[in-house]
Amino acid sequence: MFVLFVSQGIGKDWPQLRGPQANGIASTTATPPLNWSDTENIQWKTAIPGRGHSSPVVSKNNIYLTTALEEEVSKKKYGNNMSFFARRITLVALCIDLKTGKLQWQTEIDVIEKPDPVHTMNTFATPTPVLGDDRLFCDFGTYGTACLSTENGEVRWKKRLPLDHEVGPGSSIMLYKNRLILLRDGRNQQYLTALNTDNGKEVWKTARPPMSGNNGDYHKSFSSPIVFSAAGRTQLVAPGAQWIASYNPTNGKELWRVKHGRGFSLAAQPSEANGMIYFCTGFSGNQVMAIRHNGSGDVTKSHVAWQTRRLAPTIPSPVVLKERIYWIKDSGEFCCVNALTGDPIWKKKLAGKFLSSPVLAANRIYLTNQTGETTVLKTGDAYTPVATNKLSARDIFATPAFVDNAIILRTGKHLYHIAK
Repeated sequence: MFVLFVSQGIGKDWPQLRGPQANGIASTTATPPLNWSDTENIQWKTAIPGRGHSSPVVSKNNIYLTTALEEEVSKKKYGNNMSFFARRITLVALCIDLKTGKLQWQTEIDVIEKPDPVHTMNTFATPTPVLGDDRLFCDFGTYGTACLSTENGEVRWKKRLPLDHEVGPGSSIMLYKNRLILLRDGRNQQYLTALNTDNGKEVWKTARPPMSGNNGDYHKSFSSPIVFSAAGRTQLVAPGAQWIASYNPTNGKELWRVKHGRGFSLAAQPSEANGMIYFCTGFSGNQVMAIRHNGSGDVTKSHVAWQTRRLAPTIPSPVVLKERIYWIKDSGEFCCVNALTGDPIWKKKLAGKFLSSPVLAANRIYLTNQTGETTVLKTGDAYTPVATNKLSARDIFATPAFVDNAIILRTGKHLYHIAK
């Protein structure tokens, strides 16, 4: 039987995308460094083979992540996007020692011949894995899902749920008890499903709310789900194109839904706080919205607490601390907003472009841009920077993990252990 990870806050665990509670907030025991550089507070730096944007996950002094080894890669237009084509990819999971940075094991999960292309901003290994007890669950979207032993990397089961992503996979997975939750919001079909963690067999499958329009490009989405319990009800909330909906994670039954507009290709993960769900609506008039999550049925007209187009991000996820919500627009505008009303409090333009999501640790917010610069600031009702740290690394898309006194940061080619 698996635990509900979103309720945990163990100092040395970062078991899923955006941390112990999947909300971008580190454990209260985390004491990350304030300053670092290429020559300061770098405990180790380990080369990572292949390419991947999946974030590292951590448990029991080990770091796990996925990557894809690509052969004969070319770049050309696919539909409306510039994409990478590969003759063959090898999907790989890695286990790295947290203390030393040494490779513990490397497992080849699958080899895919002539895979569907991915957008040049994406990879074949973008979804973040999730940890449960002695198992690592890896997902590569249409290229496959697998369960591995954390001890030795042995593959326990594999499954493929083919989907037309158009630009490659993006949604990360979530554990709830003995169910592995997967979103499959593609151009050709949109649904979510729960797989039995012991054998990969389908437990339930639920279709998404009906979409308007016939163009599948506007029906796809890449957001990741969250699971939480409030007022005696456990909910699985999953944003998608045009709609956000809540489900019972035990059986997949829909609890409520809200029509958010024409938004599609959602990438940011939602957060739960203050009796509300906070999420971004993707492309086509992107907004940040707050939905009261105590409803039933279609609550579009009754449960939208607030919404704003003010510098809304498309890829980085917001982070909520009590009555304040912080978000960074992809182009670098950082905002602090009243989480109860949506009223702006302050904003600041930061250098660079941002794809990694902000993380809150030790009453500070850490924001890392695509070219290796991390801004650290105090939480509060004024913009108060306390440090700017620069690495020579590039291509930072993954959100870092914060465990005890360390930051585990994935770049385009390396994994860094940053600590005093």
